Amino acid sequence: MEKHSLVGCKIKGVRRLLKTLGDFGVSIGDKDVSVNLLFLAGALSSPGKRERYEELGRHSSDLMIPRESLRLQPA
Repeated sequence: MEKHSLVGCKIKGVRRLLKTLGDFGVSIGDKDVSVNLLFLAGALSSPGKRERYEELGRHSSDLMIPRESLRLQPA
């Protein structure tokens, strides 16, 4: 808190973001998912917030979300 640096975030609307990616032919397989993939979908869905998503992406380039935690519906 003293340094005012990013320490975490909550990603809302993950299903909507995954649908946006699916509209572009991107699907989630059996592997973990890059947080930046969701930020990319957010930037596509909300052009007015693109700069914020880019900032988040710069700070989280190596973060992965375990696929199981996404609770995806079977294809």
